[in-house]
Amino acid sequence: MKTKLYYILILLALIYSCNPRIDNPLMNFQIGESEESWKKKIKQDFESGLLTEQYENEDIYRYYFVNGKDSIFADVHFNSDNYNFGKLRTLKFDLRGDTTNYFRKKEYMRSYGPRSIKTVDKLLDWFIEYYGSPNDSIPKIPLEEQVALLNKKLNSDEKFQEIYYIKPEMGALIWTKDNYTIEFYRQEEIKLPFDTVPVQDYSNAYIVYKIKNLEEELKKVTEPIRIKFSAKDVAHVSVEYPEWEKLNNKNYWEYDYEFKIDISQVQRIGREEPRNITDVQFDIVLTDAFENEICRLRDIKCELDEPIELHKGFLIPSVDFVYTMQYNSHSNHVDVINLEKARELNKTNKLKCHSEVTAVVFEDGEVLK
Repeated sequence: MKTKLYYILILLALIYSCNPRIDNPLMNFQIGESEESWKKKIKQDFESGLLTEQYENEDIYRYYFVNGKDSIFADVHFNSDNYNFGKLRTLKFDLRGDTTNYFRKKEYMRSYGPRSIKTVDKLLDWFIEYYGSPNDSIPKIPLEEQVALLNKKLNSDEKFQEIYYIKPEMGALIWTKDNYTIEFYRQEEIKLPFDTVPVQDYSNAYIVYKIKNLEEELKKVTEPIRIKFSAKDVAHVSVEYPEWEKLNNKNYWEYDYEFKIDISQVQRIGREEPRNITDVQFDIVLTDAFENEICRLRDIKCELDEPIELHKGFLIPSVDFVYTMQYNSHSNHVDVINLEKARELNKTNKLKCHSEVTAVVFEDGEVLK
């Protein structure tokens, strides 16, 4: 009997060795554990070599999924919402490939380029072997339906969920665990109609572990930030370089100069405040090369054609707005005196210009200064 048991154990060992399983993707971390705990484990795992190549002092490291003698690298982000404190709310594995960087002096960019379909799908197979089949999935929808969703008007709660990726997105494969979910994403490169070469890469691929009450946990982080906001924290006005035009005045007391400056963009910032903005008030500040203030044109109002809102990407709405001011350069008014100083400095190309937002009106009518 003992001999039979011995051979059974050997057989099981051989079977297991021939069908290795991926190491625990969560390593020694637990979703929802304290900041002290997960940061201590990062330090330990970095010293042991489980995590390598920290990225620019951020909580981003290179990690290798290991399955027997095979391995697949990824960049792991701890709290991928970019708040590197509090509970471990999310753990994201960026599966994109490293690529040549044409825009900076660095030799390459990490997790920025496409990744082989074969590699990503192999990792998906490993996950299915480890966790079983996904419990759920979010199907892909036609392009026209995607556009309709992008144009859908969202309330502040829905906007918060969108900005922080609270809900699974299109294409997600989902595993549901006791206190967290796992979402696996694969986005194929866009294939042009005349392109006959089969698609070989995913343009984007990642895996994210999310604590189950992610929205609640994130609001514990964002609300203390939001309530301290002033107007300059939720909107930014981009201004172009100012110009002066000499006017053909016939009399000494008439306007002889026109100051003009283009307002190129009004940008919604401060993702902790999800409400849309309908009106913006700001100052235009002219300074010397050392940023010493020369002239300040106060309380310029910009009424927007449409409310500006937060976006997940980098879409910044432009505005067609030009601020002009005609004045008499012989006036003793302090604003005119300072504006003339700025005009003279402008001749030396040492004049600087920026805006400072002083007040905004939210879509619900509330004013923030």
